[in-house]
Amino acid sequence: CAYLSLPLSKQRKLAVLSDMKEHILPHVSAPWHLADFLTDAFDLGGPFALHALQGLFVLITEHNLDYPNLYEKLYSLLTVDMLHVGYRSRFLELLGLIMMSTHLPVSLVASFIKRACRLALVCPSPVTGFLINLVYNLVKSHKEAMVLIHRTKAIDFSDSHDDDGPRSRKKLQKLYEGVDPFNAEEPDPAKTNALYSSCWELQILLDHLNPGVRHDAQQFKSQMKAEKVKLDDAAGRTYLQMFLNTTHRFSPGKHSVPCTFHDGGGLFDVDTQSSPAWTQIWDAS
Repeated sequence: CAYLSLPLSKQRKLAVLSDMKEHILPHVSAPWHLADFLTDAFDLGGPFALHALQGLFVLITEHNLDYPNLYEKLYSLLTVDMLHVGYRSRFLELLGLIMMSTHLPVSLVASFIKRACRLALVCPSPVTGFLINLVYNLVKSHKEAMVLIHRTKAIDFSDSHDDDGPRSRKKLQKLYEGVDPFNAEEPDPAKTNALYSSCWELQILLDHLNPGVRHDAQQFKSQMKAEKVKLDDAAGRTYLQMFLNTTHRFSPGKHSVPCTFHDGGGLFDVDTQSSPAWTQIWDAS
């Protein structure tokens, strides 16, 4: 701990953070003394925040560390930039673990659901599948968030028991007029009005160019009786894995993989190259 109080370079600090979970915390007699170092590193963002999040998660789950800003910080990390970096799979794994708590406020869960749906429209296809499955698991864990999937005008206006009263009805009215009340720019996930919105993004994903993404989005059209999806494999999914999963759906001997590629063998046919007309064009050039 005394060493960590010294001014460290960014490279040294990142090296320490990367070893924190497996090589430092298990061998420290009082791990909670590292909380200040981890929270300061978390505020730096980028790879520092990712590695610090791993250590903070250990302190919270195994050593009862009270860190009230965890979900607000996690919400700020869930951006399109984070979903394009090389270490995104590790971040997605942590995101899936942290969000599986069943004691979270539904307004907080709704904000993560809406941000995940928005990012699913613009992020790479392998990450889109993970975000869709994350939304499915969150809705399965928090039944109150089901209204984001199956929101209808009749239910909302006939059964409004919110503390906001007329204000909640006004927010819902904006939704039916084509204005999404969700505030994507609000940094506090408890103040985004996500609970008054709907996951209309899932309807768009039903027409995604990737068949794997379309398959994941189809699960919201049913009664959602299936069990929660395992997110471990989806977090590290790549384009190659998605391609192999698609091609393996076609059993050998029964179906062939649709393909529009034809090997031409060259720029011109052999007969064309030996014709007199081609010889004249070549000589004229």
